[in-house]
Amino acid sequence: MGIQYLLNRVLRRAIGCGLLIGAFYHGQVTSLQGAEPVDNWAEYPRPEGVSGLVSIAYGNNLFVAAGTNGTIVSSTNGMDWIKVDAGMSGGPGRVRFVDDRFFVSGFAPGPIMSSNGTDWSPVGVFYNDITFANGAYYTVLWTQVGRSTNLTDWTHFTAPSGFRNIAYGNGAFVANGGESFSYVHYSTDGEQWLQVESSSDPE
Repeated sequence: MGIQYLLNRVLRRAIGCGLLIGAFYHGQVTSLQGAEPVDNWAEYPRPEGVSGLVSIAYGNNLFVAAGTNGTIVSSTNGMDWIKVDAGMSGGPGRVRFVDDRFFVSGFAPGPIMSSNGTDWSPVGVFYNDITFANGAYYTVLWTQVGRSTNLTDWTHFTAPSGFRNIAYGNGAFVANGGESFSYVHYSTDGEQWLQVESSSDPE
């Protein structure tokens, strides 16, 4: 199975809600209604005092975006954004919507989570990225993959390279890392990983 095929399948699931917002350019939130075709974009200014935005997720009828200097913003329509005070600093931050909750990492003092984008609580574990599959959360932290069903009790596995990103779709995990994120691996169970060539085609 080719890596491009896996990545495409994961991406299609991510944009299947019919409203795509995912590009940030010179501090403007760039919005698109309808994932295809991607040629009808509109730009909306970020809220006053908000630092540059670098990551975004959608869930529970809400958009949440994260940036630098502990910045988190939210929007119900992708056009009107409000700044969220979650007591974070540093960054840049990364936001994911996983199992009906938003997860933000990359800030100090540590990763946080929220179901409504307003009230945030500590996750209690450090990670680079997080996903959810088959009733469990999976995290990556360089050479470590974590698995938990309750975000409290964790089992850890050794990753074959420094994983930075992880995603799940169509029965497979995809993770990458290494220098310039050049190492790409896939797994069907989150424990055993196989490295694949980024240029390989689906079989």
